[in-house]
Amino acid sequence: MDMYTEMHTGADWQVSPLSSLQVPIAPDAADQPTFGIFGSEVTRYEVILQRHPRQYQAWFGRGIMLQKSGAYLEAILSFRQGLALKPNCVDAWQRLGICQGELGEHLEALESFNQVIKLSPSDYRGWHNRGKVLMLRCDYEAALNHFLRAAQLKPKNYKAWYNHGMCLEALNRPQDALKSFERALRINPKCYYAWNAKGHVLGKRKQFDLAIAAFEQSLQLRPYNFAAWYGKATCYARQGYVVAAISSLDQAIQYAPNLGRLMAQGDQSFNEIRHENAFKALWKEDSFTRLSHSRL
Repeated sequence: MDMYTEMHTGADWQVSPLSSLQVPIAPDAADQPTFGIFGSEVTRYEVILQRHPRQYQAWFGRGIMLQKSGAYLEAILSFRQGLALKPNCVDAWQRLGICQGELGEHLEALESFNQVIKLSPSDYRGWHNRGKVLMLRCDYEAALNHFLRAAQLKPKNYKAWYNHGMCLEALNRPQDALKSFERALRINPKCYYAWNAKGHVLGKRKQFDLAIAAFEQSLQLRPYNFAAWYGKATCYARQGYVVAAISSLDQAIQYAPNLGRLMAQGDQSFNEIRHENAFKALWKEDSFTRLSHSRL
């Protein structure tokens, strides 16, 4: 799932198309930094900036390409250069905050998203993204208010309701969390991770049949998702359905071998079936067939 909400149609600035700038490709690509498939675009913006160092669109365009390539620190520097020239650019502040968040610079990200809210209070992205950072900092009460505001500004923002539910779950308010997950699913019934979250809460409430049904909905949308298989396994195990529990856990371990085994080792849901040979066999490398990368 997306960590942050980025751009929207009708942004308040647009990067000039490269084709209209008549910029030559650097003659020797071997001498240029490597940024994956975005390397040539980064290089072209750098050529523009050599000629026009105060063109803020080029700084922002370079930053976007660097962000897409995962070079977040370089992207931050580029966005900051552009913002020094155009400090009221909402989308640049937005992307700056996203890059800072990706690097774990949460305080800096909060300030960047705060700038988004100051410049454009009706932009749901600033509220949503600031809420995400607050949630990462375990400030769930403050995050709740941000997600609620994001949902008010964009009623069809199912991710805001999903995150709202995750905060409520963290605050040990499962019934309210369920309501938020259900609101997310009414908006987007194809949100597989909201089905997983709903199943998780229902399982904790020992509503196992409903929980398994939620995980099944998730698996119909994304068959290879670890959380749904693992969630099913815990529900079956807590009811004493050994074969079904081990079968589901085996599926989960196929998709995430190390994580699945680590979680199951300390999960009390499996206490009643740990003595089963079939359960112990899941810790042997040859007990399952790994999925090919083409299926992941």
